[in-house]
Amino acid sequence: MKKIIINIPIIKTSFLTFLASIIFMVFFISPTYKAQSIVDISSDDETVSSSSVFETFVNSGPENAFQLKAFLNSHEASTIFMNVFDVEKLFSREGISFFSKYKKSSRSSFHDYYTKKISLAIDPDSNVLIVDTFAFSPKDAHLINLQLINMSSDFFNRKARMQSFNIKTSKICELYSVNSDVLNMDMVDLDDDSRIVTESKSANELLLTKSMRYKDLCLKRLNSGSVNPESGSDIFPFFELKNINADASKKILLEIYDKSLDSVTSSNNLKIIAEPIIPSVEENKNILLYSILVFAISFITILSLKILLRLNDEFET
Repeated sequence: MKKIIINIPIIKTSFLTFLASIIFMVFFISPTYKAQSIVDISSDDETVSSSSVFETFVNSGPENAFQLKAFLNSHEASTIFMNVFDVEKLFSREGISFFSKYKKSSRSSFHDYYTKKISLAIDPDSNVLIVDTFAFSPKDAHLINLQLINMSSDFFNRKARMQSFNIKTSKICELYSVNSDVLNMDMVDLDDDSRIVTESKSANELLLTKSMRYKDLCLKRLNSGSVNPESGSDIFPFFELKNINADASKKILLEIYDKSLDSVTSSNNLKIIAEPIIPSVEENKNILLYSILVFAISFITILSLKILLRLNDEFET
């Protein structure tokens, strides 16, 4: 074995691996196409003008962009994608090479393949999200890009509606508070919620159930005899306290109404900076670059083995 390795011609063998890598990438790797879109992700509550330069800097932070990037790279996103598209037809149809197509395997999931077909980057200067999608036909690459934009819109809609629902729940309990005890001395206690975990099918359902339980308890107490309009009257005059409670209740009811409108409107976080275009040219495989890299690795590997074997022979003698 040592003699075989020592007698291997370094340049010739490395050149053969160089040619083999070229042949492999030309004939056994299917060409891909890339569609690109650029989206601006701004906050719904972001104001046009800020009182200071510092506030403008804070408001334009990339939190939403990073949140969206994390979502699109998540297992949930790949599952949504797989439920929308026929991934077998999209990535495993006839004409796609064995080494490029999606193959079901016990060692890797569709999520692993999905993350290789999308590339998400946040521009540090503008905080926009650059979405690159890859497929084996121009139309598929464009379609996948549009689907990611659709999933992004759904993500922000769900996030906004969850936030709206939780705020409304909190406001209902504030309504109970201002009408029962101005000093908030009466604490609202909830029972143990561990049972909800086994009954919930998703994390969002769990949070909604907890929020609903909190709201129902507050409504029950608001409509029950536990409301004491004269609570705290020994500290504040009753007529003043009544006026304060009325004004506070009106303000809270208006806020609940506003949030109710938010729950049925679409989020406007996404703004398209650049539309995805159906590509007309396939992606460069960088065949020469990878082949040179294979040549260099092969050359260094064989040379290192020969040096090690010769050094070993010298130590033995």
